[in-house]
Amino acid sequence: YLYLIIDRNADTRMQKSKVEMDKILSSW
Repeated sequence: YLYLIIDRNADTRMQKSKVEMDKILSSW
């Protein structure tokens, strides 16, 4: 159960960083 919460948290963090990367790439 706890693992699922951590996994979801990591997933959202991954998506957030991906969005940041897309922003950086699009600004180039």
